Amino acid sequence: MVRSSNRPTLPPSFDVAAYARDSERKSRTSLAVSGNEVIEVTPSEVRRVSRPYAEKSLSSEDWARTMLGTPIVAMQPDSLKRFPLDHRAGFVLSLIDGAIDLETLVDLSGMDRTQVLDLVRHLCDSGIVVFQ
Repeated sequence: MVRSSNRPTLPPSFDVAAYARDSERKSRTSLAVSGNEVIEVTPSEVRRVSRPYAEKSLSSEDWARTMLGTPIVAMQPDSLKRFPLDHRAGFVLSLIDGAIDLETLVDLSGMDRTQVLDLVRHLCDSGIVVFQ
């Protein structure tokens, strides 16, 4: 049961719209992708739904250039069971130990570069892998 109160609601002492705009601006990073084109991206921990660019607008190579740091698996093994991962994704996940960068991961896998980048991108967009 919800109780109502006769106490007045105080408006915030700051401009809510300005705060939202400032928060959005601070959460973005501008990175040059190719030539003079600049695309704003958010950190890799942010899931696909909040990314400011369309997923199809970046190739896997361009996407890989925006990822900073090393990939790590962000989920417990039991949590991974609910995702429909195939054997290729499982193999790539087994190579991610937090100590190797994306280029080394591509080299170690022995798989086609585009295929590995697509897999890691999908894992990142799914929240399974993050870059630190």
